[in-house]
Amino acid sequence: MPVAAKIAVGSVVTAIVGGALYLSVVRGPAIILDMAANAAAFICL
Repeated sequence: MPVAAKIAVGSVVTAIVGGALYLSVVRGPAIILDMAANAAAFICL
């Protein structure tokens, strides 16, 4: 794999993990409630 592709993949993975950590720190339990509500709406409960 070329070096540029490795850097691009690493940057994308870092951004996704960083975004997930940011949301879990800032939103906390509210994001879990949001995900539960969205799952219930998706399943049509």
